[in-house]
Amino acid sequence: MTYFTITANTLHNMRKLNILSILFIGLIIAVFLLTNWGFKLTEEKNQFYEENQVLTQQISALDELKNDLKEEVDTLMNTYNQATKEKEVLEKLLRKTKRKLASTNNEFQQFRMESATAIQSLKESIHRLVKAKSTLEKTIQATEKANNTLLDQAGIDRMVFKKIMYGSGDQTVAFKALQREFAAVQEKREEAARERAVRKIKSNQRPKSIDRKVLRATAFRTETEMRSGKITAKAKRVKRIVVSFDFQDIPTDQLGEQELYLVIKDGKKKLLDKNAPTVKVRIKGLLQELRVIKTKKVDLQTAKRIFFKFDVLERLEAGYHKVEVYAKSGLLGKTSFRVE
Repeated sequence: MTYFTITANTLHNMRKLNILSILFIGLIIAVFLLTNWGFKLTEEKNQFYEENQVLTQQISALDELKNDLKEEVDTLMNTYNQATKEKEVLEKLLRKTKRKLASTNNEFQQFRMESATAIQSLKESIHRLVKAKSTLEKTIQATEKANNTLLDQAGIDRMVFKKIMYGSGDQTVAFKALQREFAAVQEKREEAARERAVRKIKSNQRPKSIDRKVLRATAFRTETEMRSGKITAKAKRVKRIVVSFDFQDIPTDQLGEQELYLVIKDGKKKLLDKNAPTVKVRIKGLLQELRVIKTKKVDLQTAKRIFFKFDVLERLEAGYHKVEVYAKSGLLGKTSFRVE
């Protein structure tokens, strides 16, 4: 009995010790767990604090960014409002410009049509003027040729004729002067006719000699040209002088090659070419030296028109200029022209 009592107590004590051991172990485990949880809480707290600091900094940066963005948005809104106003002004200006361009285009089209009509009319006028000019030039040439023929027939020197015509503004006075000149020429012709009659009578009284004809140039024409070839009467524009004439009834002994010479002098009797060469020709029956500005070789087998072209070296003097044409046998003819 006693043995069982001791055993029961022992078992009871052992149970208490086991329970206490378990409780102590559980307490130790609990303390360990609590300690570990505390450390974890501390770490999480520190981590949370750090994250909170980062978030605070990020929030601060975002606030600054928000303020910057707000300022930029305000600036952009102001710019947008200004751009909108400028757009309205530009659209208004564009509409106005389009209307003006349309009006200008219409005016230009009308001007173009009017210009085309005016140009066509001008071309037609120019064509008529060119045709009239050509006709007038031909008429002038024919008139000048007829005038030269009449002067040759009348025996009046061309220089004298022009001096009388342009020297007096009164046609009546000029006509009377020409009548006097013609009368003088007629008197000279009559005197020459009487002399020829006397010579003929004398020639009949002696053995007949060969009747020698003299080579003469007729139908003189003088033109003063510009560099382009157009005719001009302005002294400062003259760059070329063209002298032309005909040979008619050429003596038989004069047929063949002849050397002709051109002499042109101004109103002061100065030769147009200061460096003109000298040739020998027969003047008044005597062989004399003569300075000439142009030499030309021609073949007189048949009657034809001869042209002399002289390029003006210096500016012409205004007034009358005397033209003479010579051959070895003497003076062939002369004329004159006037430039302003």
